[in-house]
Amino acid sequence: GLYVMQVNPGSPAERGGVRVGDTITGMGSSSVSSTKELIDGLADQIGSDVTLGLTRDGTSTTTSVKVESMR
Repeated sequence: GLYVMQVNPGSPAERGGVRVGDTITGMGSSSVSSTKELIDGLADQIGSDVTLGLTRDGTSTTTSVKVESMR
């Protein structure tokens, strides 16, 4: 998984509930093991809601994030 070291204020991740210290374990039905995998997967989903699998404090959970273009 991918350890979340920073969440920008007002970002789609923050609005979706992603927190510093979370580990992103998946996107949709796929697991992610690298930042490149996550970014490549999100690039195809701009404008859509994506479910992220997270581990937080040892517990698995999911959250929905609206993917936006980086500008």
